[in-house]
Amino acid sequence: PLNSTSVFLAWLVPDPLNGILLGYELRFNPNDNSSDLHYRNFGFNETNASISDLMPFTFYTFQLRAFTGSRVYFYSNFSSPVVVRTDEGVPLSAPYDLSVRAINSMSLNITFLVPSSDTIQGILQGFAVQYWLSSKTNISRLISISAEHNYALLTNLRPWSFYTVRVRVRNSVSDGPFSKTAIARTSEGVPSLAPVNVSSYFTGPR
Repeated sequence: PLNSTSVFLAWLVPDPLNGILLGYELRFNPNDNSSDLHYRNFGFNETNASISDLMPFTFYTFQLRAFTGSRVYFYSNFSSPVVVRTDEGVPLSAPYDLSVRAINSMSLNITFLVPSSDTIQGILQGFAVQYWLSSKTNISRLISISAEHNYALLTNLRPWSFYTVRVRVRNSVSDGPFSKTAIARTSEGVPSLAPVNVSSYFTGPR
């Protein structure tokens, strides 16, 4: 493969030709799907080609045949199939059904559903979770979780505070788009400071 949407093919001129070589016909299809055949023609002097506009991280089967003739074309048999997989591409979809709930005053638990494998366009490496205090959108934290887990625990948070959370997929090439955000509030906690300036006043009779 050249990249996530292109492959390079090369071939030798058949011998003997048994006629005047006019060109070649290429037949290819994705994922061994015989109902999705594509064809391209090449001139007699071409012995290689770049095939583009393919789907990322997809197996393609290629077969080539030569044709001769003048008024009537004579086609050879197709070559033995060559199977090539395109490189990984950027993930197309984000995780969905993101849910966030408080565990205690300093922790939130998040869960989500993984998008379908064909939209990941590669090997799933894991997920990136971004979260921040909803009142401070300019400061955020980012954690990574493995591909085996569709959940995470956010810790060391502020008690009784709203947090905004979102998540995205990672493959070997890139991160995908972020999911829709979800907001949850941590539970109430123990007051961090004792009351100050405590005074007593005499209110009885003198």
